[in-house]
Amino acid sequence: MLAFLFFRHFFPCFLKFPLIFRTFVLFHILILFSYYYLVIILSLKKIKAISIFGIFLLCFLTHFGFSIFPNFVTSIFFPVNESIFEHLKMLVSSIYLWSLFEFYLLKKYKIIYSNFIFQTFIMSFIGCFFFLIIYLPLFIALSHNFIVDIICLFITIYFVNVIGFYILNSSNYHLNNIGIVCSFLLYCAFAYFTYFPIHNFLFYDFSTSKYGINFLPK
Repeated sequence: MLAFLFFRHFFPCFLKFPLIFRTFVLFHILILFSYYYLVIILSLKKIKAISIFGIFLLCFLTHFGFSIFPNFVTSIFFPVNESIFEHLKMLVSSIYLWSLFEFYLLKKYKIIYSNFIFQTFIMSFIGCFFFLIIYLPLFIALSHNFIVDIICLFITIYFVNVIGFYILNSSNYHLNNIGIVCSFLLYCAFAYFTYFPIHNFLFYDFSTSKYGINFLPK
C-alpha cells in the first residue's frame, strides 16, 4: 500500500525536480542503503556491486563539476565541453572519487585487499579504452544518442569493477607505487589535451562546434 502511494503521488513530483537534484538525492539514498546493507554481511564482492551503481550515479554529478565551479583545477578533473574525450574525464574522476568511499569501507570492515591504488588506476585507464571500443561504432552508426551513451557507460563501469575485484584479490604483487605515478600521468594528459586538443572528432564538441575548453576560467 505504501509503495503504491509512493509511486502514485510522490514519484511524479520527484521527476519534476532538476536532473542534478534528482541525482544528488538518489546518490545519497544509495550511500545510506549501501551502509545498512553492508553492515549485515560485508564482502568485497558486495562492495564492488554497490560501486557499480555508485560510480554510475556519480557520473551525473561530475558531469557538471566544471560548469558549477569553473576554474583551472576543475577543468582538469571534469568535462569542459560535450566532446567524447571530455566525458572520459567524467568517468575517470567518478571512479577516483568513489574509491575514497570504497577505501573507507574496506578499512572500516577490515576487508582483506591489495593494490588498491593500482586497481583504481587500472579501472580508470581500461575504462577509457573499453568505453571507446563499445561506444564509437554506435556513435558512428547512430550519432549522439543519450540512451546509448548511458548504456555504454553502465556496461563500462560494470566491466571495470569486475577487473578491480580481481586486482584487489591478487596479493602476489605490490603495485600501488606504479598506480600513483600512472594516475598522476593520466591527469597530466587530461590537462594537456583540455587546453591543447587534437583536432579530430574525439575532441570536437558538436553542440558548440569547438575544440577544447570554450572559455578560460578565471
